[in-house]
Amino acid sequence: MPQKGITVAFSPDSKLLATAAIGEPIHLWRSDGTLVKVLPPISRFSAHKLDFSPDGPKIVAVGMHLAILSGLDGRELQRFALPNAGIWAVRFSPDGKIIAIGGQDTQIRLLLADRSARNPGNVLRYGESIFATFLGHQGFISGVAFDPTGDLLASAAEDGTIRLWKLHHPLVTSLTAETGGLMQVAASSQGDFRLVSVSRRGTTNIWQRNSAGRFNPSPDKIFFGHQSPIHDVTFSADGRFFATASRDGTAILWQADGTRLQVLPFKDRAEEQRSGGAEKRRGKGAEVTIKPCCCGI
Repeated sequence: MPQKGITVAFSPDSKLLATAAIGEPIHLWRSDGTLVKVLPPISRFSAHKLDFSPDGPKIVAVGMHLAILSGLDGRELQRFALPNAGIWAVRFSPDGKIIAIGGQDTQIRLLLADRSARNPGNVLRYGESIFATFLGHQGFISGVAFDPTGDLLASAAEDGTIRLWKLHHPLVTSLTAETGGLMQVAASSQGDFRLVSVSRRGTTNIWQRNSAGRFNPSPDKIFFGHQSPIHDVTFSADGRFFATASRDGTAILWQADGTRLQVLPFKDRAEEQRSGGAEKRRGKGAEVTIKPCCCGI
């Protein structure tokens, strides 16, 4: 089971990052480290993972047995009841019509993102919202990601593999990444299509298609950046950047090739920014400096 950590997601226009932690509210940031807004908590719900809807200003957050769709003002729009799923992964399809989830039961499920018209109570039970189920991983599902077309789904799991699925066909291929267990995978949505996976060991792996249009069975690049296990990774909409979020209390913004650009603080350091505290302080095993981002977002 994943340890307590934070999750991060880019808005569709790449101007905002959303971060959250178990037991803490969702924070919205600009990429220069400016805290924009803290969304009000949804009852006692704890967000394990987040994703922005590509077709509007909405966020889906998943917990152990729920997926909740909210506006950027924190207003709840729709709730999916998912008993016994133990959800730790979520991602919208590029057209916003499907939500892929995965969790402790090793199954990947595709949910229809909007079935509220047939459910006046706005609470969708599992059987009413399911589109498809994929089986094959030998450990809990910790990350899911769609390719730009929405036809290919990548999943990462504790068994240390990334599996690629066609939405209407069986498993396409399996990639081996980390024996220590993967925590998340992200797919670039524009440009040169690639995958980025992150692990419990704190490594970030970049996977890129070869000349034959296939992914190599092992990562093309492996590097460290965080001081603790990395719990989440997400690409910007234009595919030029990705962000990682770690148990060390930071999110890092990277260029697509793995060049580090910016470190964003979280947890206790978010409160420090709201109160006008120092821009530089020592974190858990690492010194974090807030500086202007050079990526132009």
